[in-house]
Amino acid sequence: MNKKLLIVYVPGFKMTVKDWEPLISRLREETELSGATWKGWDHHCGPFGAASSRSIATDLKDAIDAEWWLTGSYDEVVLIGHSVGGVLVRQAYLLASGCYAGEPDSEWPKHVKRIV
Repeated sequence: MNKKLLIVYVPGFKMTVKDWEPLISRLREETELSGATWKGWDHHCGPFGAASSRSIATDLKDAIDAEWWLTGSYDEVVLIGHSVGGVLVRQAYLLASGCYAGEPDSEWPKHVKRIV
């Protein structure tokens, strides 16, 4: 049985999803990852950005929520983040898990297999 897998990746500071294309192309060839849905997310963080990390992580959480509901649920979710992308991935996961007061829970954190 093939599991429905969502992989979300967030680049580091001064990087974009486009910079990750060679790595993602290589990973798509892995047997265990065949058929996975790959969702890259650009955070647009800059040294003089006015948005808080929580605000940006909320946007990431919302993007994952939208993917979850638009394409149907997934059996497993893998979150990948580099540098500031890792911080945002973790914070989005915590937000979606209901760890912050006043934030509603999302369904997808229950399916997170790993955070890289």
